Amino acid sequence: MIRGTTFFSVLFAALAGVGLFVVKNQVQSLEVELTRINREIREEREDLHVLRAEWSHLNEPGRLEMLASKYLELIPLEAIQFLSEDNISEVINHQNGHEISINKEIGITSSKSVIKRSLGGVVSE
Repeated sequence: MIRGTTFFSVLFAALAGVGLFVVKNQVQSLEVELTRINREIREEREDLHVLRAEWSHLNEPGRLEMLASKYLELIPLEAIQFLSEDNISEVINHQNGHEISINKEIGITSSKSVIKRSLGGVVSE
């Protein structure tokens, strides 16, 4: 009987040792993975911080105003560029002509390019 108890005790100790060894290896691999993930999170946060700083610089109102005046040839809108709903349909119906009457009451005519710019590219070439 003592031999059976001793045998089972040794077997149990061996199985417990193997089980602890396996669990220890799993914990170590998970710790390595956790360290890697924490490093990636830290790097992503640093990248995000840099991107926010760049975004802040790129969206400075003074800088945008300077770039807009340098590269965009914007001019103030004129009254001729505003059309009523009736006149828009007239412009679209006459889109193939070179001269288009915008407002018959006051007799204003304009070229196709001006109308195209006024309508944001609605008139096709």
